[in-house]
Amino acid sequence: MNTTHISEDVKFSKFSSPSGAAPFDGETIPDPKKYNAYSWIKAPRYRENPMETGPLARLLIALHSRENHQLAGDIDQFLKKLNIKPETAVPDIARAVQTLTSGHPPVLWIQGQSCSGCSVSLLNTENPGPAQLLLRYISLVSHQTLSTATGDVFLDTMNKTIKTIEKGNYYLVVEGSLPAGMPEACMMNHEPVTNIVARAAVKSKALITLGTCASFGGIPAAEGNPTGAVSVPDYLKANHIQKEFIRLPCCPAHPDWLVGTLVHLLGFGMPKLDDQQRPRMFYKQLVHDQCPRFADYERENFAEKPGDPGCLFKLGCCGPITYADCNIRQWNSGTSSCIQAGAPCTGCASEHYMADKEFSLFRKNEKFLK
Repeated sequence: MNTTHISEDVKFSKFSSPSGAAPFDGETIPDPKKYNAYSWIKAPRYRENPMETGPLARLLIALHSRENHQLAGDIDQFLKKLNIKPETAVPDIARAVQTLTSGHPPVLWIQGQSCSGCSVSLLNTENPGPAQLLLRYISLVSHQTLSTATGDVFLDTMNKTIKTIEKGNYYLVVEGSLPAGMPEACMMNHEPVTNIVARAAVKSKALITLGTCASFGGIPAAEGNPTGAVSVPDYLKANHIQKEFIRLPCCPAHPDWLVGTLVHLLGFGMPKLDDQQRPRMFYKQLVHDQCPRFADYERENFAEKPGDPGCLFKLGCCGPITYADCNIRQWNSGTSSCIQAGAPCTGCASEHYMADKEFSLFRKNEKFLK
């Protein structure tokens, strides 16, 4: 590159200095009332051709030059999670990736009534691996299972985050349902988790309910449960706490869904959501529509017992009522999904999952078994 060919255009910038001067020769004379001007940024030119600068330029240079292998790898992975081609990336995505890989977004993670399955799923993330994700990409302020600190140190860290971090500067992730009918069933230092979640939600920049238990109630909220368990959104609504939230249901949730949602929040704000507050980029299609056995369904070639080839609908597959991209994204580092492994979809990402006692994980299929 010949630096003598670099110039700055100020036609639409709020400066009265002339256009076309080199950066080291130009003047910076403010003119806030300049006609048709809309920016305080000078537009860079190389041989009079418009050039991109800032996060997007750094992203594209890193991708094409590959001189910074670590940054290029980071960008590759995060754009892949969002299903975005590098050439269609926009500055907002670049800034989001840059912010995320700098470890800037503080994440406060609170577990309620859960099996910790979503936490375990997060640790199954690959490219980046769990250590990179937790130590480089996000600032995980506290987590009951993963935090090194315990006891008073852990509690002080969590409470200071809620009390002292400026409102709107941390992201709240809640895993598990909340025992609304028996608050004492889930306590932290003699304080009900329901109260902690309520306090944290009010000040958070965004609330993510991770997994089906937090999103819809799940297994802990099954009909007849003794704790009166409910989903996080239902608990907040019942207690007159208005908060925008994003549901990432599944049992457990895929790690890509959380990372992709954080990238979108950083770059664009709230992603496009469906009527259940789920990101459409992950939940816009039925499992049934992406099924690797869909051709068998159309031909009415149904499996009659576990292990048979063919569509699993008669064995109780819930793919026709469940929205998620499981069959495309796949689990365990892209190895497989439930249906690809030969098991019917149990509908664990559905709002109907375990909602009443009549919900069956698998259809009662005695007449199909011989």
